[in-house]
Amino acid sequence: MRLNRKILFPFLIFIILISIQLKAADSLQTRPKIGLVLSGGGARGLAHTGVLKMIDSLQIPIDYIVGTSMGGIMGALYSIGYSGEEIEQMALGVDWNEMLTDRPARRELPYLQKKDDGRFQLELGIRNLTPVIPSGLIEGQKISLLFSNLTSRHCAVNHFSQLPIPYKCIAIDMVSGKEVVLDHGSLPKAMRATMSIPTVFSPVEWGDSLLVDGGILNNFPADIISEMGADIIIGVNVGTPLKKKGELAGLIALLEQTLVITDFYRQQENQKLCELVITPELEGFGTGNFDKKSVRRIIRQGNKAARQNKSRLQEIKNRYADGFKKDSVKIDSKSSHSDTRQEKIIFGLTVSGNENIPFMFIHNHLGIEPGMPFEAEYLNKRIDELYALGYFDLIAYDIEAVRENYIRINLYVKEKPIRKFRLGLRYDDFYKLVGIWGIQINNFPFSGIWAESTLQFAGKIKYDYRISYPSRTLNLPLIPYVRAGYRQIPLEIYHPKSGAAIARYDDRAWYAGAGIGLRLGSFGIIDTEYSHEYINIKPNYAGLDPNLYPSWKDELRKIDVNFIFDMLDDVIIPRRGMKLISSYTVSTKSFGSAVNYQQVQIQADLYKEISRRHVVRLNGFYTTFADDLPVYKSVIAGGPDTFIGMHYGQAEARKLYYGRIDYRYEYKRDIFFKIMANAGMYPKNPAWELFDDKLIYGYGFSLKLISIIGPFELFLTRGSRSIISNTDFAVRIYFKAGYYF
Repeated sequence: MRLNRKILFPFLIFIILISIQLKAADSLQTRPKIGLVLSGGGARGLAHTGVLKMIDSLQIPIDYIVGTSMGGIMGALYSIGYSGEEIEQMALGVDWNEMLTDRPARRELPYLQKKDDGRFQLELGIRNLTPVIPSGLIEGQKISLLFSNLTSRHCAVNHFSQLPIPYKCIAIDMVSGKEVVLDHGSLPKAMRATMSIPTVFSPVEWGDSLLVDGGILNNFPADIISEMGADIIIGVNVGTPLKKKGELAGLIALLEQTLVITDFYRQQENQKLCELVITPELEGFGTGNFDKKSVRRIIRQGNKAARQNKSRLQEIKNRYADGFKKDSVKIDSKSSHSDTRQEKIIFGLTVSGNENIPFMFIHNHLGIEPGMPFEAEYLNKRIDELYALGYFDLIAYDIEAVRENYIRINLYVKEKPIRKFRLGLRYDDFYKLVGIWGIQINNFPFSGIWAESTLQFAGKIKYDYRISYPSRTLNLPLIPYVRAGYRQIPLEIYHPKSGAAIARYDDRAWYAGAGIGLRLGSFGIIDTEYSHEYINIKPNYAGLDPNLYPSWKDELRKIDVNFIFDMLDDVIIPRRGMKLISSYTVSTKSFGSAVNYQQVQIQADLYKEISRRHVVRLNGFYTTFADDLPVYKSVIAGGPDTFIGMHYGQAEARKLYYGRIDYRYEYKRDIFFKIMANAGMYPKNPAWELFDDKLIYGYGFSLKLISIIGPFELFLTRGSRSIISNTDFAVRIYFKAGYYF
């Protein structure tokens, strides 16, 4: 059958016109693809926010993002919809020095974890009698949870090309030595991997690979974004430049130069691929300058660099982006992270990496069940509580989409060894150098048992062994325990008038006891203990008059009730909170004790932060006794930790009460100045024929430095020369270093 030519001809004309219109429309919507490459640089990478804000303000469409290290973190957040302004506010709001640690906030620690706080410089796990050397100083617990929280709305995306802006980041496989381009899997885990500076952060397990910071081989990955299809590349390079010859004088400088050299040539070649490379002026800022002042200054430099390049960015937009339809430009994606979406429902939970801690313990502690709505903040809070128990080096998670609106939470953990070896050192003017080592074994031979053994040595000797049952969750209301130990602690005796040392004793005793503790949440405990103590004290100097310098060999059987309430935010540099320690002791001959006596002691510390740099401490101490308190149970005060202005242990008394006030000023991070004053009442002491109560005074100031091995503090003080005279004063200089134990 023939087609009618009158019908065919108009039909062909119609088809041709439609094709022309479609081609024109396609040419209208087609534009070159714009890629954004963000380099690594540690803290310097926070300058990226200035360029991101400028890109937003100019509405430049970004089609691809690739980043390394901090650039990978910023790029990931931008790719899922955070605006440059939101990323900047996040960077300013985060305490980076706190975030780049594994230590839980002290207020979240169970009391049994708090009591050892600030005692040990070194802690190593032990497996098969061999110390376990960590693969990095930081496991990344806090930063991993931060990334999971920030990316929670897109955690179920399996391939990063599905993000609002397709994204990749760079890492290095320590097994193969090759560069790895991360473009799928867990987004927060990829962010954690790209920033894993070797030896600083532990590597991230990714299948059979161990991934570390990609900046070693490709810190400015413009070549990768070119392979993604970017026609125009905008780059921001915040990497550390090569040092000049005169700057390479020290070991650290040479090491930093070595790390920069590894990919310096590649950076130069990759920059040639870019239409524009923005390089903020960051001289004087290192990769580790995460203090708040430096962060603000780095961000300001990023904003300055963005303003200086505004015309170049506008030119790129005018040349390549203008004239195209609005719906072809990915500007609206910037608010996608806050879009209202149907809530995700938990389908299930998996746990991997656990060997000693069972699945049900972890599951019950997290408190999540199938059918519950997923809330990232709630899950992170429960993970923080689980982590604070001290059983894990790392607890992280990712999310897997199961079906529409249903997700599976995949938790991966890295357990700590059940055995720990701990070591600490300190120095002061009296005991000189003192060391402490300890062994702690948890959940052995059965779940819930804690066994701890510590030995102080050198300047003084003290051994303690304690075994208790706090339960695996550390929340048992009543905690039974037994303990035993030995001490040999030197003590100077001072003349009451001259203040000169006239004798030296060793406080020597063996003791053993059993008791039960009543847990007061995570803030404290009340211990009630029955104990035996065998006293053997005598002067170290031969030929002394035994009537003036007696010896004691007594057996004490007593009951001690100790109350400790600890809400300090830190033990090295407290800023806020209080700590109260009180005790009541009764020794009676009806128990078989050599002496009848009762003794009460109360000590309180209160810290108040006036502002970020200014902190005030109020301290008070009170003790009294009933019956015949033996001399060797007298209170010992004096020195920088108790009563300043007097010798260590010079204020020895059966009754004593004093008050103290300290003002601390933070000059710079880890550098502090302190002004302090104290006054106390030294009651009459018949042993020295002193029948009048005496006031004692002291005041002074100190300089304190915080180092990787602990604090160093130098004191210059003036106080009462002796316990008798409150008009004769002497200058005392103290120095102490290391942790307190």
